Amino acid sequence: MASFLMGRRAILSLGGAGSLGYLAYRADKESVQARLGTTNIHLKYPASANFPELSQHNNTMAKCLTPAIYAKLRDKATPNGWTLDQCIQTGVDNPVHPFIKTVGIVAGDEESYDTFADLFDPIIEDRHGGYTKDQIHPTDLDASKIRGGNFDEKYVLSSRVRTGRCIRGLSLPPAISRAERREVERVCIDALGSLDGQFKGQYHSLSNMTDEEQEKLINDHFLFDKPVSPLLTCAGMARDWPDGRGIWHNANKNFFVWVNEEDHTRIISMEKGGNMRAVFQRFCDGLNKVQGSIKRKGWEFMHSDHLGYILTCPSNLGTGLRASVHIKLPNVGKDPRFDKILDCMKLQKRGTGGVDTQSTNGIFDISNSDRLGVSEVELCQLVIDGVNTLIQMEQRLEKRKSIDDLLPASMRPQRRGRFS
Repeated sequence: MASFLMGRRAILSLGGAGSLGYLAYRADKESVQARLGTTNIHLKYPASANFPELSQHNNTMAKCLTPAIYAKLRDKATPNGWTLDQCIQTGVDNPVHPFIKTVGIVAGDEESYDTFADLFDPIIEDRHGGYTKDQIHPTDLDASKIRGGNFDEKYVLSSRVRTGRCIRGLSLPPAISRAERREVERVCIDALGSLDGQFKGQYHSLSNMTDEEQEKLINDHFLFDKPVSPLLTCAGMARDWPDGRGIWHNANKNFFVWVNEEDHTRIISMEKGGNMRAVFQRFCDGLNKVQGSIKRKGWEFMHSDHLGYILTCPSNLGTGLRASVHIKLPNVGKDPRFDKILDCMKLQKRGTGGVDTQSTNGIFDISNSDRLGVSEVELCQLVIDGVNTLIQMEQRLEKRKSIDDLLPASMRPQRRGRFS
């Protein structure tokens, strides 16, 4: 299997990231000469002359990239020809985000995390709460371990669990060629076509959809949006739109696979209402079926013991899991402590339209902020427990009662002793 994939990679790389410029092979172990754009002209200048201007930036890449790291890595490249400057371009072009602190770096292939480990490792440690390069990532898809998870639908409007998976031997979306992207699509169609039971479904190519069909699926939160976010466009993930992209879903439209968005696949279980437990059960069952089908077709997902499942953005490494709800919190959302509450609960908020939107009418998308170093079951349980607390807070505030005793322990007012 390994030799088959290496042969496939060697062929595909000729039309992949390497198509950006000539790949000059060396005799030493650094077989691929790095490029900036289409030439090696930048190597005529010292690294300090090419170091990006990051003084106004607020992303993790800008925090971790030093002139010394840049000088060490700037003339390296992965076997596909992907460079450090290509990794960081989205973070250079997007200094700040109005709603979140972004990571500011992407991988062009699985090898990026090794070739540029001197930068990726500190970014991963910062983004994932101190996850160090010697740690092993756990996996647990046993949904029977979940406690609770059926929320009051007065507050929770919908529940969703998603993850990403990328196919080993093919470049990631920032570096992928048209041929590789179409190969991802072909592999997915072939594998998903064998699913049965509640997971039996159909693939729809974006190239064959009308604008009206696309808009309806997007508005129903079934389909990924058109790539207008600068986080995607500056990373190169919007190239050739919509070639090679599509959506597969089952008959009940509660299990989806997005093809060739930010990762090769996004696997999603969702439904209206507050039954997160049922959504997670379907997610685990469906994910196992998809992975088994991919393997039977002779492929496998990118994975390592340390990083878990390997995806384009370091924020999604490990589980790749985002368990989320759309929840009405008109009172909690106005509390000046709201952001701090979520941070202490290891939760994050978005608008219901995605990462580039803000809340409307007090409705938030609430999800886990961590992905790596914690299992799928643990992350889903964390969201369930946190949402239960947020609902209790909202109910208290509706009655104009204090929520101080519901705050995370680190935020609760300290009682003063008799002699203090």
